[in-house]
Amino acid sequence: MATLVIFHLTGASPSRRYPLTVVMGSMLGFFVYEAWSLSRQGVAFVTARRLGISMLVTVTGLSIACGLTGGWRSPMLPLLLAPLGVTFAAFGRRGWSWGVALYLGVHLLGIALAGWWAPWSFPMPVGGVVGVVVVVVTGALLWAGVAALTDAHRRAARDLERMRRAVVDEAARRQRELEGMGAKVAHEVKNPLTAVKTVVQLAARQAQEPKHLRRFEVAAAEVERIESILEGYLTMARPLDDLRLAPVSARALVEHVAVVLEDSDVEVRWHAPDVEVVVDRQRLTEALLNLALNAIAASDDGAVTMSAEVDHRLRLIVRDEGTGMSPELLARATTAYVTTKPDGTGLGLALAQTTARQHGGELRLESREGEGTTAILDLPRYPGSPNDDDDSGRR
Repeated sequence: MATLVIFHLTGASPSRRYPLTVVMGSMLGFFVYEAWSLSRQGVAFVTARRLGISMLVTVTGLSIACGLTGGWRSPMLPLLLAPLGVTFAAFGRRGWSWGVALYLGVHLLGIALAGWWAPWSFPMPVGGVVGVVVVVVTGALLWAGVAALTDAHRRAARDLERMRRAVVDEAARRQRELEGMGAKVAHEVKNPLTAVKTVVQLAARQAQEPKHLRRFEVAAAEVERIESILEGYLTMARPLDDLRLAPVSARALVEHVAVVLEDSDVEVRWHAPDVEVVVDRQRLTEALLNLALNAIAASDDGAVTMSAEVDHRLRLIVRDEGTGMSPELLARATTAYVTTKPDGTGLGLALAQTTARQHGGELRLESREGEGTTAILDLPRYPGSPNDDDDSGRR
């Protein structure tokens, strides 16, 4: 508006003054409406289309004003940077940004033609003052526009993060409830299942005909399979607080599993240092045994090697020279009930993964088809310590 007043005072012709008054007045009305609308809805509710159209309207009005006030020599020319800067801040290098930039380029050509067709300029030093004012206003507009967009994005990010946390917390709560309910059901089912198994075994002892004996044996085997599945579920559902952590030798862990497997059809080699670690011995023995049994089942020939490495972490490693796994199978190998064995439950790797995570570690699998598989239980040496990576005081 100050530029418009100066424009009138400098004696510009009516053919320039009146159109500029209409343009500047229309833009002022448009900006007032935009401010009023944003005060009611908030910047976060501005759509891309609405912001883009707003920038196009701004470029149009400012381009006409520049054409009427001297074309390329117009002190208002820097104002055109404001809508372009805000557009790129809002959309980045895509979509509306390039549309507004192209639209501005066409108008700059028009501004150049206007200055060549009907040259005019502010008399000095008034033109210099107007130029300084315009530069300051341009900077203020850029700051206000970009700051408003930044604040809106920041508020939107906070709202989304708050919503995400609420959804995650609710999902975790429901998962805990379902796990608790499932564990309770599994525990309750185990008791009558044990009774059924006992009755089937007693009946099998009294069976006279081989056909009946075979049927009882199948029934008993199926009951045992159901018990294995229930035990696996209860094991996975057991929280970290239920771990019975105690000092144990890494060598003793590996040796115990090796002794259990010494009568298997595949050669089992092992080596481990006699170094103390703190783990739930029973749970970790079960996990290591599951990994070793999987390795044996995958090995037609060759040997299975079990080893332990101990520094600030405990790594229990099981290697086989068997068939290996395809990338697709490897990606879901630790998912419960995924198995390639006809009589498998698909719980071995899932249980090992659960045990590792309850100790604060992870199960890693490395495998290639035809080249065997390596399973690594990577655990903190002292789970639950303030700094699992620092065991200097425990050596």
